[in-house]
Amino acid sequence: MYVSRLSGKIRTFGAGAVPEVSYLGAALLVGAATLLGFVLRNAFALTNLAMAYLFVSVVSALAYGRGPSIFASILGVLAFDFFLVPPMYTLAVDDSQYVITFVGLLFVSLVVSALASRSREREDFALRREAEIRALYEFIGELSGTSAAAGSVIVRRARRLFGRDAGLYLPDETGAHRLVESTEGFWETPDFAGTVEWSAQHRAPCGRWTDAFAPVEATFLPLCPLSGADTVAGVLALSGGGRSPFERETKRLLDAFLLQAAAALDRERLAAAAREGEIARERERLQGALLSSISHEFRTPLATITGVLSALTEAERADGDFVLPPEDRRELLDSARNEAARLNRLVGNLLGMTRIEAGRLTLRLCPTDLRDVVDESVENLRGAFETHPVSVRCDCVPIAPVDPGLMELVVSNLLENAARYSPDGSPIDVTLRGEGRKVVLDVADRGKGIPAQHRERIFEKFYRIGDGDGGGAGTGLGLSICKAVTEAHGGTVEAFPRDGGGTVFRVALPAYEEAEA
Repeated sequence: MYVSRLSGKIRTFGAGAVPEVSYLGAALLVGAATLLGFVLRNAFALTNLAMAYLFVSVVSALAYGRGPSIFASILGVLAFDFFLVPPMYTLAVDDSQYVITFVGLLFVSLVVSALASRSREREDFALRREAEIRALYEFIGELSGTSAAAGSVIVRRARRLFGRDAGLYLPDETGAHRLVESTEGFWETPDFAGTVEWSAQHRAPCGRWTDAFAPVEATFLPLCPLSGADTVAGVLALSGGGRSPFERETKRLLDAFLLQAAAALDRERLAAAAREGEIARERERLQGALLSSISHEFRTPLATITGVLSALTEAERADGDFVLPPEDRRELLDSARNEAARLNRLVGNLLGMTRIEAGRLTLRLCPTDLRDVVDESVENLRGAFETHPVSVRCDCVPIAPVDPGLMELVVSNLLENAARYSPDGSPIDVTLRGEGRKVVLDVADRGKGIPAQHRERIFEKFYRIGDGDGGGAGTGLGLSICKAVTEAHGGTVEAFPRDGGGTVFRVALPAYEEAEA
């Protein structure tokens, strides 16, 4: 354990040294050992002093590698002979036994340095592998643990791991690869386009450090996921310069990085496809709900109108007179007129939603008295309020810059919703008031109220809670139209419980004074 810690400290001392510095360091170590031997030459035998040079060989191997260690071994033998073995300051040897000592010292030094160098190389390899695994682990963790797109994570990690600016090319709708993410220092040149497409088509690296498109100042690496044999998830570009990314020290990490990046992009693609499939299924479900609602909502008024016309036809005598009393005929005609108005509102909602979804909702703003809009809506819905007394209270001058037709659609839907979900005989209260620079419209009913878990979703298209007290559940379009139109006017709409039971729908719109300011 002590040797391992000492090795780590020695390697830290010599880490990052260029070859010239490494050999100079080895020479300085030999010099230090010679100086120590010269000082202690009278206190220790020469064979004992030779051990210092063995120590120098080991330290050089651990700190600088195999070459400086061999250099230190040879230089140490020469220094030992020149400075410590008589005759001093010459390479001549009087005693032939010292020759054996020199050979043995050199042999042992070389063997020890070789073993120490091999140990260092193995430890370096293990440390590199550990660093690679840690880097890949962090990369995978960032890919799975962040809400950011995989592309931004890939180029950022590529810059950090390989010390190069990076760019990521992904296929567009036409299949051509476009730069979608890049680090700050990455830039494109006109010859990049063909290089990227070649790499994607051939599923092979190209550009600098390769045999294909070598003059290009970037290396292009295809991201090949395991899920597709003939496709690439994208192409990663690394800026040129420095050492080749395909060297033995980096290639293993590069290959693993490319595989993980390809897998992340492939997962993102599959997730997007799944989301599109879910959207398509939801669209089909909504279309089915719309057709079901329309068929149900249209059938009732059409049946009523058809029944009225049939009754009037059968009641007409040959002389053109009616067997029905005028009061009965008037009641039948009022019923048909109310149902026709209901059909007209349904068609208006459908057309309004179509305009909203198509982005063709155009506002024709003008200063409008909202009290007039409310009165007009109540008058048009008179048939729907036969069992619901409607009270209108105005506590301000409700002038707001709105589109009168669209705002009437909002008020009508809120009133009809209140009538639908209120028991017969319960009142509907409409209030207009000012709040700062806002005009606030409240439509309050005495129905069952809206559970808290539904309160935020009732403004979604086709979202319905259930059948109301005053009729069916409706098409699920009215409140979503109210929200879209109100927000288009710069206002808000919300629902909250009413004291004593029921629900209050509140529409807040900018007042006319604010619009002028």
